[in-house]
Amino acid sequence: MLEVIVNGEPLQLPSGATIVDVLRHLTGPGDEEAPRPTGMAVALGDDVVPAGQWTTTRLRTGDRLEVLGAVAGG
Repeated sequence: MLEVIVNGEPLQLPSGATIVDVLRHLTGPGDEEAPRPTGMAVALGDDVVPAGQWTTTRLRTGDRLEVLGAVAGG
């Protein structure tokens, strides 16, 4: 197991977890290949991670992620 911080909250994940695993936790299972919710961005530490790297970016204990989603409104 590993523990990361997502949007300021601790989250425990299995060893070898990737950004996709975090997104599945936040948004539900979605597409088995790779959930890519429209209008979302993920930062690991101070760096934005391109959506194409979400499935390959493995996380480590202590990593800090910010997951942001665009909100439509008027």
